[in-house]
Amino acid sequence: MSSTCTTSPSATPADSRSRLWTRSARPFPHRLTLASMCVDTSCIYIPPLNLCRGGPNVTPEPARDGLLCVAACVAGKIHARGSRGLRPSGVSRNIPLRRRRRSMAGARHEHFRFLGDVVPRLVGERLYARGPCAPRLAAPTLWHHPDFLKLWIGQSVSQFGNQFTGLALQLFAVRVLLATPGQMGLLGALGTLPFLLFGLLVGVWVDRHRRRPILIAGDFGRGLVVASIAVLTLLSLARMEYLYLLGFATGILTVFFDVSYQAYLPALVPRDQIVEGNSKLEATNTTAQVSGPVLAGFVIRALGYAAAMAFDGVSFFFSAGLMARIRKPETVPKPSERRSVPKEIREGLRVVFGDRRLWSIAGCTGTSNLFSSALFALFVLYAVRNLGLDEVGLGIIGGLGSIGGILGAVTANRVARRLGVGRAILLGLLVGSASSFWIVFATPGVAFAFLTAMGFAGALGTLWYNINQVSLRQALVSLRLQGRLNATMRFLVWGTLPVGNLLGGALGEALGLYPAIVIAAFGGLLAIPWILFSPVRKLVTIPPPVGE
Repeated sequence: MSSTCTTSPSATPADSRSRLWTRSARPFPHRLTLASMCVDTSCIYIPPLNLCRGGPNVTPEPARDGLLCVAACVAGKIHARGSRGLRPSGVSRNIPLRRRRRSMAGARHEHFRFLGDVVPRLVGERLYARGPCAPRLAAPTLWHHPDFLKLWIGQSVSQFGNQFTGLALQLFAVRVLLATPGQMGLLGALGTLPFLLFGLLVGVWVDRHRRRPILIAGDFGRGLVVASIAVLTLLSLARMEYLYLLGFATGILTVFFDVSYQAYLPALVPRDQIVEGNSKLEATNTTAQVSGPVLAGFVIRALGYAAAMAFDGVSFFFSAGLMARIRKPETVPKPSERRSVPKEIREGLRVVFGDRRLWSIAGCTGTSNLFSSALFALFVLYAVRNLGLDEVGLGIIGGLGSIGGILGAVTANRVARRLGVGRAILLGLLVGSASSFWIVFATPGVAFAFLTAMGFAGALGTLWYNINQVSLRQALVSLRLQGRLNATMRFLVWGTLPVGNLLGGALGEALGLYPAIVIAAFGGLLAIPWILFSPVRKLVTIPPPVGE
């Protein structure tokens, strides 16, 4: 028994439209073929149906669109497999198998070309030319960006390790080497002096090279320096002169790393995800600042200063290894496009001072850093000698206080959306500046509670301020100038750190620890007018990114 059907696709030749097809003795498709097709289609093509029906990342679609998707998928599957049961009329089964296959090939191709090529194309036009009804994928998040995740994880571990050396080195200088306020100020100044000396040159150099190798070398070099300090401490050979030298070397590597780091993020992630990237990086950094000091305090008490510093060295090596696995290519300007170093330095300065929003941020951050570095140059010394705290107490205070940083990182975007970017920056500045007064009113009896509140409020305000102002800076300048922008900003805002450290040490030597801390706390309030009377305060949203 046979039945006939005529194919009439407009895309097929005229002779194929009149060609008769007969059904073979086996049903078409064969039961095994049909079963296999159904299983394969359900396994492979159910995702398109779910997308058309509505999922977590798409808008809801009518059910008929889902059926159209399945129809297109089945047609494509038929095209891919062919049919075992169709043959043109006149092709006898008594003909040898090889000749019969050649006779069927041409006719089968036209029929299944329509099913496997034309039908999916027409269905695709039906689905995607309907405007509002077409599937709309939600913007992917950085959780699905493997290269960003490597940078994120590596920096989180490195920041965790930094808390060990940060606490161990200062306590070692105060309690073992019996450092004076002047020596503590000089130690802090040498660690940040390279930003003042080399920041602008490094910015030009970074813009001429790929940033990822610089980041890897910076982390690897700092790991070696910290490991050297740990060895000297373990062998009881450490002296303040050695700490000065190694601190300066670490500062030089940090200049290269930090300038490259902030210029690398806009090249690694899309511009509309810069705020999300900064939020994630700051959130995990502050998470490390919560748990790191607490654990560091117990490690220092149980294993000593050298073990804490050795852990930091390992964390630098781990970060360098992860960044070595990032695969996204970078673009650097051709040698013909480069200009002289002085011209490029002037261009970076022109970028900052040519935009009032940028130099207002630079002036505010530089003033705040000046007085906060003066205060924190004396913080450990004052907490240990005047307030009677030990390494475990300082670690717990640092950990609990840093919870405010986590809250600030999580809520920075929400605060910016509700208040506007400019007011969010101003609010963060106000909260951070006022937090310094907790230590002014602290006494040995309430030192733990007051210093914890100081750390919490300071971290909260700093994260609100930093996330929004850094995202604003990165959006205001083209990608090719990011290195010079960051170097110029680092020169202006971090260049005040060594001055502040020296100022704090000098005030501590001349006036005593408490008067120096009071002066530093009130001096921090001078940063507020920079934003209060600038166009930054009036910004509601981050402006669209400028051209590359």
